[in-house]
Amino acid sequence: MSGDPIDAPTLTFTVSVVIPTKNEARNIEWLLARTEPIVDEVVIVDGLSDDDTVESAVGVRPSARSVPHQVSAR
Repeated sequence: MSGDPIDAPTLTFTVSVVIPTKNEARNIEWLLARTEPIVDEVVIVDGLSDDDTVESAVGVRPSARSVPHQVSAR
């Protein structure tokens, strides 16, 4: 019958976000709390922070992964 929906497979997507950081402990929680509904994976690329940026991120998103970046951001 014309106009009937086509039996097609449902597509699923994974949304990942990579966040470069340097001493963003004050802001990272605010940001990550707002990504929850749409972001599946969070990767923090930390530029030698000397505050609790990574710990703050993991506190909000326990599944967040941290990758150290050995060159300090300016």
